[in-house]
Amino acid sequence: MLAEEFVTRTGTRVTGTTQFDRLNALTRAGVLVGWSREAFDKLRRGAATMPRTTISSTRRGHSKH
Repeated sequence: MLAEEFVTRTGTRVTGTTQFDRLNALTRAGVLVGWSREAFDKLRRGAATMPRTTISSTRRGHSKH
């Protein structure tokens, strides 16, 4: 969602529809450089390894592993 917001606010053109496409476009446009791109990559990798939960299981205090 944050990458989408950056794309919208900066008017960056993106070819493709994935988060990867948005991050690459922002990097090429000079919006994400150095540590900021690294931070997005760490967040993306971290989100991919987090266990998935549903709203209903979270409300009950249970997570789905």
